[in-house]
Amino acid sequence: MWIKKRDDKNKTLTIAIPLTKGTDKTRIKRRSFFNEYGLPVSTKKEVFSLDCYIE
Repeated sequence: MWIKKRDDKNKTLTIAIPLTKGTDKTRIKRRSFFNEYGLPVSTKKEVFSLDCYIE
C-alpha cells in the first residue's frame, strides 16, 4: 500500500492497494450476508463485486 496522490487543497489522499498480486498479506473475501464469514476470492481469476471485502 502506498500514497498515489496527495491533494493539499482538498485535503485528500489517494491510496494504492495492490490486490491482484496474490502474494500480499491482504485477502479478498466475498459474502452474501453482512454477518457471515466470507469465502476467499481468487484475485487473478475473479472480478471484484460489492459483496467483496478486504481482510
